[in-house]
Order: sequence, then structure tokens, then C-alpha cells
Amino acid sequence: MSVIISSIKTEEPLVALTFDDGPDETYTPLLLDVLDHESAPATFFIRGSALNPETRKIVARIDGAGHDVGNHTHHHWNLAGMDAATIHEEIARTHYELEQITSTAPTLLRPPYGLGPVEVNAVAERDGYRATVLWSIYAADWTAPQPPADTIIERVLNGYDIYGGVGPGGIVLLHDGCAPEQAGESRMESVEATRKLVPALRAAGFRLVTVSELLDAGKP
Repeated sequence: MSVIISSIKTEEPLVALTFDDGPDETYTPLLLDVLDHESAPATFFIRGSALNPETRKIVARIDGAGHDVGNHTHHHWNLAGMDAATIHEEIARTHYELEQITSTAPTLLRPPYGLGPVEVNAVAERDGYRATVLWSIYAADWTAPQPPADTIIERVLNGYDIYGGVGPGGIVLLHDGCAPEQAGESRMESVEATRKLVPALRAAGFRLVTVSELLDAGKP
């Protein structure tokens, strides 16, 4: 059974960093360098239309480093109100490409913009997915121009808009790439925010995990 999650109920001080819209040839490798240096796991939701010979190598690096590789559909369309056949096609195109790269079928899905989770999850469940993953911590790091890294960190730690700050079982939404309509926008502030955020979260007592590990640790 596939579930829709924005966080996990757990008393353990766990938090999952997630990154959307990549892989990007410039920013995703820089982000992976940061995560490698900190030995910090994360979850990447891959946009199928971002895949090319070079970014496929980046996905292989993501997988090889032990991070979760999730599906962010192909075109990055708003799937709310779409028919099941269209939703399945959007999931399947990226699903099979990721399976070819990693030799493992993805089990985590994030609908673009977080929209249409109920109808998307119904299709994802039939396609063998474990969870449709939303978020509980939002930093709006995708806006143009990007907010400074310190602003992103402040929003993650203390809350922003309707979202609270980080807590046990939380899922943080960040971006290593761009939606197609934002092609070419910088994600450097997200990289720099992550460089500072990982030690800040650990100093606050949190342990970083992948979304898969978060699912194993508690209840949606």
C-alpha cells in the first residue's frame, strides 16, 4: 500500500533533506560534494526531462553514494485533475529511466509542485510505489532570485509561510535543479545553505536520514 506523507510520526530526532528538479550538471555535483564531505544522506527527486548522458552519470553517483533516488515525473506538469493514463505515463517514463541507471526500481514519488497527491498516489500505488512524498519544512529556495543561504537556513530551522520549523520526522524541501519554466536559474544558494544546514541540524540534535529510512522509523 502506498501512503501520502509530509512527515513521519517519530520521537527520534530524525530529519530528511530532499532535493527536487535535478539533476543539474552544475549544482547537483556541488551539492553531492557537500553531502559527501559531511557523510550526510539525502533524497533526490529526479525530473525525467532533466536526464541526458551527463546527468545520468550524476544520478548514478547519487545512487552510488547511498542517497535515495526518487521519481519527480517526466515533464514536471501539474498533475492535479489529470486522467490516470496521463499520470501513469508521466511516472513511467522517469521510472524506467531511473531503473536502467540504478538497476533498482524507484519506490518514492513526489508530484510536481506537490499538487494532486491523492490522484497521483492512486496511480503510484498500482505502479508499486511505497510513498507519495510531500514535505513539512519549506524554504522557498526555488524563487528567482534565490534567497540568500542564511535566509534558507533560517526558514528551515524556524519555519516559513504556513510551515513550521524542523522537528522530529520532518521532511525538508530544497532544490538542486529547476523546473523547466525556470531553466538556467541558479541553485548555488541551496548548495551553500546545505553546507551550513547539515552541521546546524546535527548541532541541534537531529540525525539526517533518507526518506526511506524515515519511513522505516515511524508512522506517516
